[in-house]
Amino acid sequence: MRMRTRKQEQVRAASHTGFSLVHIIFAVAIMLTVFGTLFTVFNTATSFAERNRARTQALFLVNEQIEAIRALPYDSIGTIGGLPHGTIPQIETFVHDGRTYTKRTFIQYIDDPADGLGGADTLAADYKRVKVEISYDYQGVVQQFAMVTTIAPRSQESLEGAGILRIVANDAANEPVPSAQVSIFNNTVATSVDITTFTNASGTVSFPGAWAGSGYEVTVTKSGYSTSSTYAVTTENPNPSPLPLVVPEGGTTEFKVKIDHTSHIDITATQWPVRGALHDIFADGTMISALANTVRTAGTLTLAGAPGSYVANGSSTSIDLTPPASSTWALFYASSTVPASTTIIYHIEHDAGAGAYQPVPDTDLPGNTSGFSTTPIDLSSLSTDTYPTLRVSADLMTLDNNVSPIIDAWTLVYKSEAVPTPGVTFQVESGKTIGQDSGGMLIHKYDEAHTTNASGEALLSAMEFDTYDVTVTSGESIIAACPTLPIVLDPGITFDQHIVTEMATPHAYKVTVLNALGTPIQNADVRLQGVGGTAASLTDECGTAYIPALTQQTYTISVVASGYTPHASTVDIDGLTTDSIQLFP
Repeated sequence: MRMRTRKQEQVRAASHTGFSLVHIIFAVAIMLTVFGTLFTVFNTATSFAERNRARTQALFLVNEQIEAIRALPYDSIGTIGGLPHGTIPQIETFVHDGRTYTKRTFIQYIDDPADGLGGADTLAADYKRVKVEISYDYQGVVQQFAMVTTIAPRSQESLEGAGILRIVANDAANEPVPSAQVSIFNNTVATSVDITTFTNASGTVSFPGAWAGSGYEVTVTKSGYSTSSTYAVTTENPNPSPLPLVVPEGGTTEFKVKIDHTSHIDITATQWPVRGALHDIFADGTMISALANTVRTAGTLTLAGAPGSYVANGSSTSIDLTPPASSTWALFYASSTVPASTTIIYHIEHDAGAGAYQPVPDTDLPGNTSGFSTTPIDLSSLSTDTYPTLRVSADLMTLDNNVSPIIDAWTLVYKSEAVPTPGVTFQVESGKTIGQDSGGMLIHKYDEAHTTNASGEALLSAMEFDTYDVTVTSGESIIAACPTLPIVLDPGITFDQHIVTEMATPHAYKVTVLNALGTPIQNADVRLQGVGGTAASLTDECGTAYIPALTQQTYTISVVASGYTPHASTVDIDGLTTDSIQLFP
């Protein structure tokens, strides 16, 4: 007999051992995958079956309602508060087989064009169209099913005591508005009317068979659109317009409305921005940092020397100018005399670091390296973040030692950031009206008060396309508005309106600066010179400049803008004086 060794016995025992842990885990994973797939398939099948069951029930309920209506006498086919009137509810909510359904029934007369329309048709209600719609919730999603049928009378029906009510909805461009919601209410006719329906693709909905009589209150709207309606007589509106509609017996009343996408108006109120400048008339040398072969004499800058001995060239440099934070550069201009054979070249310089000044590069101010022989120079493209400090240098040259160019004054201008005005209360009135009060005053469709927030803003939402007047009621005055008022609001936009509010002063000057085409000129420098000194302001984006706190007198006015010939004239200031000035190239 062969004897097995101990190692052989161990191998033999291992070969007869059951499944290992790895085998068990693998088998369980396979079973979970199989059962998971089976569960998913089962769940999907169950869900599909439930969805089909609900759909089948809905279709059954729609068909059941249609058949029930068909079984009614023709004269009884109508809805409660509808046109035509009947005993069928317009909307019902009920539970069937454990599910909640909503049933909507809409019935209306139809004027078939086959037998003529309008005056060519002796009966405008040829048959009735019935639409039944069933809706229900399935897993959070509303499902809808509808059926439409027509029901004709067995003999010609009489519409004695009735007429046709037709509603037409167009947008601001006079295009049809389909699917606009039309609500009609009247409790003064033969049977009360309270119905809501929608316009067709042509923006129209008609109600042949509408009871003859007055008092039809109509409201037309659409999601995201404005609303148009008739208005009943009230204590606040004793003379409304348009009044509730009247349907004549055998006649047609057509109510045309315009609705369109609503808009937003964002109104920002600020103070008038401060205009700052380095303005040197060379009365002394305090605003000059350097002179080289030039002299300041009697309020002028010239080349050094005298007639017959003027040096060929020289230069002069202003002190630097650093505006407050958040300001914007505006322009530079000079008053000068440049005889023949002489030249003045201006450069705008910036602090390149450690007090070393260099010309602003041409990439930011084109032409500055070679210099400018004429002014004004538009500086509005220069950021005060990049160029917080600027100064001016001028090179004076002559080819004839008998004459010298002369600089009488120069001005480097900036504009401070407009300061928001919180707490400004203003009234907004629409151009559209809805009637007159007992005193004959117009009642505006929109007439609301608003107040600016801490940022000086007020947002008016869901505004109808219209014109709107803005009037401040909190004590300040609107001294400038851009765009100019009134607001002309188009459909479906956000309109930014800027108003400048200040406490009025006894005497002030408000001017609009325009070019030859009537286009506003921004950043025109407007200066008034009178007894007691000068006052100045820059025009805003609408070309308006405002200078308050003046005295009653005649001022010399100068207007300078880049690209235009300077303007000079006089103006008599008395109260708030308004003006318009045109500049030409």
